[in-house]
Amino acid sequence: MPVDFLNKIAGSYSKTFLAFCFCFMLGAAVPTILDIPGAWFYYFYISAWLGGGGVVLFWSRPVARVAAVGVLFLLIGFLRTTAVVPLENDTNSVARYRGLTVALAGLITEEAAVKENSKNYVLRDIALLGGDGAKTRSVGGGVMVYLPLYSEYRYGDRLAVVCRLDEPGLRADSSFRYDKYLAVRRIQALCYTPKSVKVLPERNGGIFSGIIALKEVIRQRVAKLWREPQSLLVSGILYGDRAGLPADFQDRVSRVGLSHILAVSGYNVAIVVLALMSSLIAVGLYRRQAFLFAVVGIAFFALFSGGSASVVRAALMGVAVLLAGYVGRPARSANVIMLAAVLMTMVNPYVVLWDIGFQLSFLAALGLIYLSPILKDRFRAGDSPVRQIIADTLSATVVTTPLILYYFGRLSIVALPANIAVLLLIPWIMLFSFGAIILSFVFWPFGQVVAWVTDLGLQYIMAVINWLGAKQWAAAEMTVSFWLMAVLYAIIIIIARRFSPVIASVAKQSHDYSEKQS
Repeated sequence: MPVDFLNKIAGSYSKTFLAFCFCFMLGAAVPTILDIPGAWFYYFYISAWLGGGGVVLFWSRPVARVAAVGVLFLLIGFLRTTAVVPLENDTNSVARYRGLTVALAGLITEEAAVKENSKNYVLRDIALLGGDGAKTRSVGGGVMVYLPLYSEYRYGDRLAVVCRLDEPGLRADSSFRYDKYLAVRRIQALCYTPKSVKVLPERNGGIFSGIIALKEVIRQRVAKLWREPQSLLVSGILYGDRAGLPADFQDRVSRVGLSHILAVSGYNVAIVVLALMSSLIAVGLYRRQAFLFAVVGIAFFALFSGGSASVVRAALMGVAVLLAGYVGRPARSANVIMLAAVLMTMVNPYVVLWDIGFQLSFLAALGLIYLSPILKDRFRAGDSPVRQIIADTLSATVVTTPLILYYFGRLSIVALPANIAVLLLIPWIMLFSFGAIILSFVFWPFGQVVAWVTDLGLQYIMAVINWLGAKQWAAAEMTVSFWLMAVLYAIIIIIARRFSPVIASVAKQSHDYSEKQS
């Protein structure tokens, strides 16, 4: 049986590529579960050389060659992860100083996360300071500093902080691996109650400092063009800023399954951009023109949102989903998505198992490749943008629901009707809101007129969210175990394989149509 399976892989370039990518990602993920120390790097390095020898030895035998190369990619994945795991007692890592009170200087490299009782700043480019304030040693890793809500430090400021560094661990009320969640962002220590904080004269904001300053100007202009809560909704839709939205409204957004219109992840970007593609094609643009327009929009969105690692991953996955849909054929589409996932894993191996946004993005992309064609065939979607959005949304929802139930324990009953009612409007809300902001700088009354038109759409979206979200039956609290989640995904895979001829046929029609439109 294993030999037959390897024969199928060896006989297809596409399957071979997918298998090697999977081996690399598996190899990168395993050390993050087992907490294999970085000292094992040398053992994996030697093993990789032996694996390379196995590839040379078995090169003339296709099945053995595929197996040997798969093992080699597995070991390369191990190497990539162990290379970023800090060694125990490594004085060049900030993790070495956890449990100690130290004086350090660090650069603010992200916008502050505004929480209920604090503002959280992430410091990188860490330098330990001596008693006289002079730099004594540079160390790797990041430190999250918890400061009062009234603190006003900016991206690019260098702070001198004296505090005790704590180790991220399990939350007291759950089994949530907070340390792994922070490891995705390369944060290795926490500073809860700093004894002193001082801004140093040196700054190093770079280009993103200017972008964030522009973002603040835009935020102020949004507050003038729209009254609350519409202004807060515009900020959430345009650049994922949910800080000012009331907690009860955000809860209703989650209950109706519309969190993706207010968040920055590959899953959310993909859903919104596919709606934009369908809308642009519906108003007369060729598919290639709509594709290029959407890619430029994603790039601009990534820059405008601050260019953090999570935003870049979201943008990359969004582009991969677009490219996969543009390519058309399922095998090639899957390769595009897998390549994007591998690139993200190479940059940060922790995303595979500990970044929920990455997992949702990856699964949603696979749903759009393998389930959406089936639903479009059943709905006879054709050129109808509404039916295409229904098929895309439903496929992404079906594929991501087991994971959402596993992590969050909430099933939105009204997600499909809510998305049908709102999603087609979102790209136009984004376009006209952005236009209103630009026009307001040129001639204020023009901006006000466009903002007033957009305000009608915003009120409609809020009415849908508030009406559906207020229903007790809108969402059900339902948690599934890891094994039940695995069973649900096995069922989804069986269904997709059962309808694989439909997928190939619809994808071919879509590809042929794209070629004609181009």
